[in-house]
Amino acid sequence: GVFLGKDGSLYEKPAAAGKQTRRNLDAVRSFCLRHPEVSSWMMLVPDAAGVKPEELPAFAPVESQRDQLAQISGYLGADVKEISVYDTSREHREEYLYYRTDHHWTTLGASYAYREAASAMGLEIPGEEEPPLYPVSDSFTGTLASVSGYSAAPDTISVYWPQTRPDLVVSYVEEQEESASLYAAEKLNT
Repeated sequence: GVFLGKDGSLYEKPAAAGKQTRRNLDAVRSFCLRHPEVSSWMMLVPDAAGVKPEELPAFAPVESQRDQLAQISGYLGADVKEISVYDTSREHREEYLYYRTDHHWTTLGASYAYREAASAMGLEIPGEEEPPLYPVSDSFTGTLASVSGYSAAPDTISVYWPQTRPDLVVSYVEEQEESASLYAAEKLNT
């Protein structure tokens, strides 16, 4: 289920939408119908294979994620407002949006998605000048490398660190813990 891309990145084979996907979407739609007073938004995030299909091996058997996302959006109808990040991701596909060894997007990829969400929801978008990205690890090897056995260069994890530190408390409810940072630095050791 993992492809070695032409660019040396590892790409997870996107799964076709199945019964569990439909059950999840039915649950979302049911919630929205029961609570019309709540504005409901959904951002469906394409994975790296969907954003950069040209990097996959020739004839790799993958479905079009653009088509999958459109089908899901159509299935949900007007009850859920869609926040589309596919086109923005394609526009910035040459940037470091996804880790090469993992299925998650990078901080930069998440930043582009945040801007799309804020714009769609009418929220204030920070100025064009973003705080700088600071690398906190240059030895991250993700799950796609682990499960595939492919050898790939480690990834760099970078974080935004604002010039002025906002007052915030992050509550981890199940763990009954609080933190003054959005980042769990101790996870860099595991």
